[in-house]
Amino acid sequence: MSPSRTDDLRAYFSAPNATPRPILTSLNGDHSWLASFPRPAAERAQPNSKTFFHVVIDPWLAGESTLLGSWFISITTPAPAAINSGAAVEDVVREIEAAANQGTPRTEEGTDKTNNSSPIDAIFLNFHYGDHVHEPTLRTFNRDIPVFATAESGALAQKLNHFSHLTFTHDLVGGSSPTQSWRSLRPGQQDSDSSSDASSTTTAASALPDWLTVFRIPGHHELNHGTAIIYSPPSPDPATVPQRHETLLLIPHGIRTDQPALQAFLTFLRDEDPKERLDLLALLHPLKVNYAFGRQFTMGLEGGMELLEEFPKGDSNGSGSGNGPRYWIPTHNAMLGYAGLLAWVMWINDVVRTVGEAQEEMEKKQKGPKVVGVENGSCLVLV
Repeated sequence: MSPSRTDDLRAYFSAPNATPRPILTSLNGDHSWLASFPRPAAERAQPNSKTFFHVVIDPWLAGESTLLGSWFISITTPAPAAINSGAAVEDVVREIEAAANQGTPRTEEGTDKTNNSSPIDAIFLNFHYGDHVHEPTLRTFNRDIPVFATAESGALAQKLNHFSHLTFTHDLVGGSSPTQSWRSLRPGQQDSDSSSDASSTTTAASALPDWLTVFRIPGHHELNHGTAIIYSPPSPDPATVPQRHETLLLIPHGIRTDQPALQAFLTFLRDEDPKERLDLLALLHPLKVNYAFGRQFTMGLEGGMELLEEFPKGDSNGSGSGNGPRYWIPTHNAMLGYAGLLAWVMWINDVVRTVGEAQEEMEKKQKGPKVVGVENGSCLVLV
């Protein structure tokens, strides 16, 4: 375990009256994450139950990402991933569980119906480019880990013939279509789209607890999309305290604010019914801007600032309802290396903005989320 991660976890769990909260661990310093969600108290109290449900997001942990070979295009991270394999991620899961249980990790086995023997509970594949669905990395993970993927990412996962359990996620539809309930977007809710028809895979929908939901928010281009992960732990007192639905919004390349699906998502944040309204816990959005052919393809700091203006106004401190994000966590923000024929022809390059610059922008506005960078191999407890 890295010293900073050790210190952060020990400091949090050793505090008086510390309660489990979602934890984000950066696996590669770019856009590969381990998201650990606290299981309901009743479940944690069961013998050998883990404290968290652990989800790996878009793992790219070793080597370059290529298309047709390095000669055509090769993408590399500026430094090796601090957590560089499926086995290494499992070690991090054990460390988190041990910290949460005062040094004694719980059982290795998952509690789902897929016979998953890994302490990792699920893998989410939210985008289908090679730095998000990285075949060499995916092959290092236990094949019994349930995978939840977009249609395009799922098709690539099928071709690996590696994972035993695959479920397709759904897209939020905006525009003239009736607005969907976010609950209806839970994987497995819509049978026609919920599972793979490949003989090598079976549906993993039963592995996702009913208090966790994931879906895609399409944009004007396949690059410019979002992923919503909604964490809905049971209320401690349903009669007096509405159930909260805390949301991680991952937008790795930025998204235009006028997109119908995004506007539909915003209605979930503004819902007048507290039982349905989403609370935005964290926005994961880049600060850097990417260019190709001299044109801007991703939206960085400025795009994130525009997005913040679209969120319902609030204290951004978690105390109000329907408020903006409590955290802005830069993601897909590494200064990547581009090589190969296509990279040369397209003249691909990144223009990086810093966390300090983003913090200055928040200070100018005198409001907004905390901008917190999570370094390669480090973690952040979302309180």
